[in-house]
Amino acid sequence: MTAFRQSISCQEWTRILLAGAGTLGVILLANQTEEIGERIPFVFLALSAGSATMAALVFVPSAPNPAVPAPQTTARRPLWAHKLRLTFIGLLPLAVVPLLEIRRSGYDPALWLIDGALVITLCSVPYFTLLARSVVGGVALSVAAPWLLWVPVSTAFFSIIRRSQQEGIGTTADPIGLHAFFAPEFRHLFYILCAMILGVYCPIMMVLSRRRFLRTSQDAEPGAAPDRRGTTAFPDV
Repeated sequence: MTAFRQSISCQEWTRILLAGAGTLGVILLANQTEEIGERIPFVFLALSAGSATMAALVFVPSAPNPAVPAPQTTARRPLWAHKLRLTFIGLLPLAVVPLLEIRRSGYDPALWLIDGALVITLCSVPYFTLLARSVVGGVALSVAAPWLLWVPVSTAFFSIIRRSQQEGIGTTADPIGLHAFFAPEFRHLFYILCAMILGVYCPIMMVLSRRRFLRTSQDAEPGAAPDRRGTTAFPDV
């Protein structure tokens, strides 16, 4: 267990805490926006980017050290659980972010889905950080990837709604912009899209993250088995 505690140094903890403080600062700044249709997306983006940065600092691969052999896959399983717990504990204080909006606009169950950004972070950031092998790359990919699912599906939904409106069927609300998701007429679309991301995208990314982390000792860290495809290892003479 001592080795696991040493997996994140005091300097790295300092960077994680600073990233958390910066995230809260940006969220408070975004929360000053008056229009709810602009405020919620800003808060969600700040929460996504900030939490992703904190998680990426935990999972970013360290610089190779030839003097230290890479742990085998079986030895990395407890380390995976350890890093996942550290990330969860670090992100836990950010779960109260919806209270900022509830204080301004009143209680709405949809506001708690803002915390879905933390679930997305916990599930996807390890994979993208290990894939990019950098904090910046991990944050950029993990923030952008859910939108590849959200934008096309929401666009398709709203196109159907606009066509129905032109034919005089359905609601008269304007399905344009992110604020439309918080209109009562389109609330069901908001829930459907959130369910797709949290119920399908997140479990898939969690499985991929774990597999990528356990394979890191074989394909990305020192001490891995040599590649025997067309090469032969000879001792130094």
